[in-house]
Amino acid sequence: MNKKNCCGCLGCGCFVVVVAIIVGGYMGVGFIHDKGVEFAASGLLHTVDKLTELAFADADREELNRAAAEVAEKIRSGEIGLLEVMTQTGQKLENNLHNQAMLLAFYRQNYEQAEKPGSEGVEAAETAETPESEAAREPAELVDRLILGFMNKKVSKDQAASLTAVLVERYTETVESKDGKGRITTSSRRLKKTLTPEDKAASLDQMRKICNENSLPLPDAGFDRTAAVKQELLDFFADLKKAGKKQ
Repeated sequence: MNKKNCCGCLGCGCFVVVVAIIVGGYMGVGFIHDKGVEFAASGLLHTVDKLTELAFADADREELNRAAAEVAEKIRSGEIGLLEVMTQTGQKLENNLHNQAMLLAFYRQNYEQAEKPGSEGVEAAETAETPESEAAREPAELVDRLILGFMNKKVSKDQAASLTAVLVERYTETVESKDGKGRITTSSRRLKKTLTPEDKAASLDQMRKICNENSLPLPDAGFDRTAAVKQELLDFFADLKKAGKKQ
């Protein structure tokens, strides 16, 4: 997380501390806790929805959003404690899984999707099954090496920050909480909407540099980048569920 900006994908920790200082003496700890729980639950749902928007096809997105919804309900019920949410989201979602999803989105939007024909049916299916084109081969290899590198914690925070600087833009969005009693403003990151040829070249140069500096290997031939990142997210949700209620 960029320490100059206190809000990451969720910003839950800062929110709870600030509110506790300002109104804790007036409203009581219970009020602060309830609001923090709703902020964490709604924030998680919103973050996962945006995180998967460009990185995954509709079927995978639906599965991941359902898994996030299950976790959100456990947060609201108290089965998953607020501390576990803060810890897990900061360490895994913000610092690692977000980077993997952005790499997946970068390749999917700029290379994979660009190669698919507009028509549907047999022709589209046959095209989708063909090997990646020569133009997309190096980007695919760089993305795969980096995703595996993030999975194995082989990429430093500084290197990750240098990559997101060319791939990602920050934006602020306000959404209604599920209980309808408040609005939640989150500072999030997303793949840049428009990447010029120069932007893509700069991104690939940065990826190549990081891969070479860390001697990141190319994954085995059977490596499926989409399935790998999807499983990492599902494992993240499973870990949150295992944390249980610890208060």
